[in-house]
Amino acid sequence: ISSQIVHLSKLQVLILNKNNIASIPSTIGRLTNLEHLNLEDNVLREVPESIGYMTRLKMLQLGYNRLKCLPETMGGCHSLEYLDLKQNQVKKLPEYICKLE
Repeated sequence: ISSQIVHLSKLQVLILNKNNIASIPSTIGRLTNLEHLNLEDNVLREVPESIGYMTRLKMLQLGYNRLKCLPETMGGCHSLEYLDLKQNQVKKLPEYICKLE
């Protein structure tokens, strides 16, 4: 993913599933109007800390990757309603997940 994506400041939906993406630029956190992010079926090993700045994010699809953990900053995603982590290697959900409304 190009770091230039941050210039799409009004973007609300970003679907990048099945693209063999190995990493997400930390600048993705600047997409503060994003409500739906689909990164399913890639080869991600981590999610950048900056994702916590996406306070309007409602749906986050991260299934079918290689994730082992999630950043603590995801607790900042106060609007999150749907989180898909199927077929990853996450063994323990962070405490903030239980605090999301």
